[in-house]
Amino acid sequence: LVASGQVPYHDFFEVHTPLFYYLAGWLIDPASANFDTVINFRWLSLAAHLAALGLVALLAGQVSRAVGVVALVFMLTDIFSFAWGSLVFLDSFAAPCVLASAIVMARWPDGRRAHVLTGVLLGTAVMLTQKAVFPALAPICLTLVRAPHRPAGGFGRFGGVLLLAAGGLLPCVAVAGLLGTDGVAAFWHHVLVLSATWKARRWPIGEAFLVASYALPAWLLAGQGMVAALRRGSALASLPAPVLTPAVYLATLALGVLALPVVWYEYFIEIGPFVAVMAAIVAVDAARLAGWLRGRLVLLPSAPSEYRYAIGAVVGGTLASLALRLGSAHYSPSPSIVQLVVALLAIGVALVSAARGRRAGQGVAVVAAVLLAASVLPLMYQLTWLDRRGLGSQREAVDLVMRRVDPAATVFDGYSGFGVFRQHAYLYWLLHDETVQMLSPTERGQDIIAALRDRRVQVAIRDEFTRLLEPEVQEFLDQHFQPVAGGPIWVRRD
Repeated sequence: LVASGQVPYHDFFEVHTPLFYYLAGWLIDPASANFDTVINFRWLSLAAHLAALGLVALLAGQVSRAVGVVALVFMLTDIFSFAWGSLVFLDSFAAPCVLASAIVMARWPDGRRAHVLTGVLLGTAVMLTQKAVFPALAPICLTLVRAPHRPAGGFGRFGGVLLLAAGGLLPCVAVAGLLGTDGVAAFWHHVLVLSATWKARRWPIGEAFLVASYALPAWLLAGQGMVAALRRGSALASLPAPVLTPAVYLATLALGVLALPVVWYEYFIEIGPFVAVMAAIVAVDAARLAGWLRGRLVLLPSAPSEYRYAIGAVVGGTLASLALRLGSAHYSPSPSIVQLVVALLAIGVALVSAARGRRAGQGVAVVAAVLLAASVLPLMYQLTWLDRRGLGSQREAVDLVMRRVDPAATVFDGYSGFGVFRQHAYLYWLLHDETVQMLSPTERGQDIIAALRDRRVQVAIRDEFTRLLEPEVQEFLDQHFQPVAGGPIWVRRD
């Protein structure tokens, strides 16, 4: 729609911030767009996930090379970045910006330019998805905590926050310019006023089961690291910036789980990388306590109890994850015999590598190989999530709509997305259950009928969400449209 010249919020309804649509609109030719365009954006989403993987290695690598290696291994157990890594979520594109901002803050915690750049990166992330507001709180917290410890002549608390705000405003002003006055006013009404009237709450219960089924050891270790950081109290700022920074980012993202009214699994795409970094810091500290690695501890005190907690988290978390996956086909589809054999062989190779590394005194290799062996089963189970039935039916539906609907005509859709490359008949084209609950009876009834009376509406898609609309809408569709081949696509009959 943006590629065709429409303005978000003014010409069509959205519930997210709009930068992605402007950036993506430049990549689409409306005259030649087809189902392959959707697939290309899934490739783009996969590239964003791979970028996040590299940025995790850079962020964790600022603590030590060993932490960087272990963080990469933990990322492989994160189902939100692995099995779903090619789904086009807005958080997929915001996560690299958030991670890049954390790298800047960890590398140059007292730099003026670094604060401005951090603001720009996080402002860009927020303009991609408003859920990035919560990690945007992290550099503010870091600035407030570190202000008394800055060298003489450095900026204070107010100056640091002002630099962050100045950088963050730049992407916001750019997007406001693209929206124009009417678009900004509509954005304020739809994203802020209208959404604020919806009082429903969705806790991420299913996502919690997925975390427990695949990456529980990492989350337990990250939790131990957060507790260890909080125990420092007033001495929190004494932590090295590469350790303190991911801890504060993780804390603000966890706050979002409690504060967001609706938490879906895409939000965990932002959380997962910081869990991996914090878990890696604790795992490497535990390895040093065990005598596997040389070097200084960066987070855990040098006490046997801390080592026992870390080992217990890895062993107990791994066993609990295996039990959940084996006991619930919903969270872990059954693997094939071939997959199990390959997984066992991979585990054997990793353990042999660990044994050789131990004999050679290579502590990093030992830790990485053991953790890699522990991640093989989660990786295998994630592969079973991938749907190999193909996208043929979706491709056929999109192609059918494009054949039936002229470029100058419109299509009425609920939430199927089959009308993605044609203009929509109604402002509220995003008519899933959440949007329907926010609309008045008139908006989801008579206003829709008024839009459907327009003869340019050549197709109506009656998916499960369209059927949530008022009875008079259903009666109008029955009278003026007819199904094609018994599917959800109905064409005008009069």
